[in-house]
Amino acid sequence: MEVALEEVVLPSSVLDREQKVTFLSSDLFNTEGDDCSLLFVQDGEDYLQLGHLKEQFTDLLNQNQNQFSNITMILIPPGTSHERYQFYHPEGEYHKQYLQFFHQELLPFIRNHFIQQGKHIKKMGLLGDSLGATVSLAIALQHPSVWTHLLLQSTAIDTPMIGEVEETPRENWYVYQVYGKHEDGFQSQISGKILDITTNNRKLVNAFRYAKTSLTYFEENEGHLWRFWKEDLKRALTYFAQNEL
Repeated sequence: MEVALEEVVLPSSVLDREQKVTFLSSDLFNTEGDDCSLLFVQDGEDYLQLGHLKEQFTDLLNQNQNQFSNITMILIPPGTSHERYQFYHPEGEYHKQYLQFFHQELLPFIRNHFIQQGKHIKKMGLLGDSLGATVSLAIALQHPSVWTHLLLQSTAIDTPMIGEVEETPRENWYVYQVYGKHEDGFQSQISGKILDITTNNRKLVNAFRYAKTSLTYFEENEGHLWRFWKEDLKRALTYFAQNEL
């Protein structure tokens, strides 16, 4: 079974740039009229290069064609490390614009793309690591009814966002959360701030529970490393494939 990559460029007036977007899907996906599941992936190029996303998705597809053949991933690379911070971090200079781009430009473009193919969109998910998980959660919190699944790897979250999760029930969400026992004391290379990722993810678990979210979480004996997220990736993607609405 082959997996195809298709790259498009989306002009964004909100971000004042041309934003690259990559589609990753099975070659079986071209049958008209099928249901489809869309997974939006932050740090798209890192997931391809460091997480071996294409190879791992190919393995899963070959193991269980029926579960994975209707999934298309939409990979969004943020650009440089500095741009990533400014887009993804809640205090970033262009964070609000990135959320606006996602809902006002990217989603209409993606929906129209699949409607023209005769597809019915069944699931809408978000996948991200560290700040990529943070911005995924921020996107979902802004318009919670749009999203069905969140796959959060080592979310670099702070107290205000944890409080926002608690404020409104999220019973329509399926959340997959993973983090390591050794992620406290992580220092951001961009801001220099020390992040207690383990402690805050434990608080986030409780916040999801309080909000009555359908939550599956794992606390592993790991640090804040790409190796950890790569090894976890098949389990996260399987969660997305298997948990039906």
